[in-house]
Amino acid sequence: MVLDLLNILLPIYGSIALGFFLGRLGFCWDSKVISPLVLQVTFPLLVIHQLTRPGIHSSNVLRVLLAAFIVASLLFVIFAVLLRIARLSLQTYLAPAALANMSIGLALGMHGFGNQGFVLSLAFGVVILLAQFTLGRWLPNGEINIKTILRQVFLYALILGIALLFLGVHLPPYLGETLHLVGQLTIPLLLLSLGFALAKVSLHGFARGMLLATIRLAVCVAIGIGVAWALSLQGQEKAIVILMSILPSSTVNILMGQEAGIDMEPVTIFITCTNLWLLVSLPVALALLL
Repeated sequence: MVLDLLNILLPIYGSIALGFFLGRLGFCWDSKVISPLVLQVTFPLLVIHQLTRPGIHSSNVLRVLLAAFIVASLLFVIFAVLLRIARLSLQTYLAPAALANMSIGLALGMHGFGNQGFVLSLAFGVVILLAQFTLGRWLPNGEINIKTILRQVFLYALILGIALLFLGVHLPPYLGETLHLVGQLTIPLLLLSLGFALAKVSLHGFARGMLLATIRLAVCVAIGIGVAWALSLQGQEKAIVILMSILPSSTVNILMGQEAGIDMEPVTIFITCTNLWLLVSLPVALALLL
C-alpha cells in the first residue's frame, strides 16, 4: 500500500516541487504563453484521444459528468452562503473557494487509476475547467460574457470526443498517437505551472488562510462523499468523484483576480493554504479509497 501511494504521489509532488524551486531560482516561466497552449491545444487533444480509446464506457463518463456538475453547483451555492455569513466578498473569494485545481486531478487519474480512471478524471475536469473560465472570469469582473464559453476549445473537444465515443469510432493509430504525443504535455505543464505560481506567494496572514482552507476542505469532503452516495457510484467512479472534489483551489484564480484589478493578497494565501492541506488530505484519501 505504501509503495502504491508513493508511485502515485511522488510524480505529482515532485513535478510541483520542481516548478516551485525553478520559480524561486528565477527561471523564466511565462504563464500567459503556457496557459493558452495547454487549454487551447494540448488539453483538447488529450480529451479527444482518451475518449476514443478502446475499452472506454460511455455510461461511466456520463455519470461522472453529472456528478461533476452537481458537485460544482453545490460548492458555489454553499460557499456563497458561507461567505455571506462571514461577510467576505463573493467577488473575491467565491471562485477560489469553489473551483479546484484540475492539474492535480488529471495527474491523479493518470498515475492512480489507469486508462479508464484517467478518462473519468478528464470528464470531471472538463466541467470544472469550463466553470473556471466562465464563472471564474465573470465573478471577479462583476459581469457575464457569454462569448467566454464559446472560446473554450476543450468544450468542443469534449462534445466531439463523447460523440465519437457513443458512435464507437476509434481513431486510426497514426492519428491517435499524434494526439497522444501532443496531449501528454498537458499534465507536466500544468503541474510545473502550479509550482511556479506557489513560488511567488508570500505567507502573510497564514493563520487566517489556514482556517479558511480547513473549512473549505471539510465542506468539499462532505459534498464529494454526499454526491457519490446520492448517485450510488462505485469503484473508480466513486473514488474519482471524491478525490476531485477535495482538490485544492486553483492558482488560476489568482491570475483572473489580478486581471480584474482585485486585491488578491488575502486570497493568494488562502489558495496556498488549500494546496498545503493537499500534503495531508491526498495521502489519507488515497489510502481509504484505493
